[in-house]
Amino acid sequence: MKKYINYSFAILSSLALVSCGNSAPKEEENTMETSPAVATICTYSYNSSQTNLTWTAYKFTERAGVAGTFDSLSITAKENAAGMQELLKGARFIIPISSINTKNEDRDMKIQKFFFGSMNATTELSGIVMDVEGDNESGSLQLMLTMNELEGPVDMRYLLNGDTLIIEGMMDVNAWNGQTGIERLNQECKQLHTGPDGASVLWPEVKLELRSVLSKTCN
Repeated sequence: MKKYINYSFAILSSLALVSCGNSAPKEEENTMETSPAVATICTYSYNSSQTNLTWTAYKFTERAGVAGTFDSLSITAKENAAGMQELLKGARFIIPISSINTKNEDRDMKIQKFFFGSMNATTELSGIVMDVEGDNESGSLQLMLTMNELEGPVDMRYLLNGDTLIIEGMMDVNAWNGQTGIERLNQECKQLHTGPDGASVLWPEVKLELRSVLSKTCN
């Protein structure tokens, strides 16, 4: 009888080990607290020393480009803007036409005399950025340009590539009654504007492109 009691005790002990001793240990709760992520906030400012405006006019039937710039460009924009919309909207500019530069003094003189000289009170170009749509990477804006005592819109696109802001668009000078200036300049430069087909053509469309390396501050 004692032998059976010993066997029973051994079986009960084994069951106890299986049901209790081999159970998986309870995982300890993670009591470490995680700090909330701090968002990086950046502001942008216009830097005049890192800004360049170029324009491209087109001659010949096949539209060969003639590029130029302005050596003087004054822009007033918001300082420490929270984003592109805040930086661009309301920005104003003034460009003296005497600062035109195509790397050809004779051409520069003729553009001033025959194109701009055919306009009313146009010793400078001026304007303001009106509507801006987009984010801190890309978008569109409407520039109100004053020339020949007329104000008109120029639709443009902008792109922020790193710290470099690129704004570009096309304008038609006929929208500012620039037909007379185009005709006078083309007549004066008739030979230079005559292409392989024998036609002398100066197109009224002009491409504008502004590039500016912005001053960026992040906290």
